[in-house]
Amino acid sequence: MSSDTVESEYPVCNWAPLCPHHELRHGGDALYVEGVGHIAQYHCYLDMLWSHGIPYFVRDYIFKEINLRVARGAKPKDVRDLVARLGSINSKIWAYEEECRCKQ
Repeated sequence: MSSDTVESEYPVCNWAPLCPHHELRHGGDALYVEGVGHIAQYHCYLDMLWSHGIPYFVRDYIFKEINLRVARGAKPKDVRDLVARLGSINSKIWAYEEECRCKQ
């Protein structure tokens, strides 16, 4: 295998690691990708936590992880940290939803 050969389970036409893909650059703040839709090129999901439902995703993930561990026989002390995280995120979700109700 030469150093120019790239092995991948996906088809690779061109390998240029860490090189910008200039064809994807767009002057606005969102890029349209056929079959996907608009993708914000310069936005950060940390700035859009609530509008994109990320805390709900995290809550559901933690809840499923707790249930999975308990189903596998984990003891309460083994999931204590996850339960604390779940309680914390539920409190933040409740506060956010309460703030939204007050604005209506």
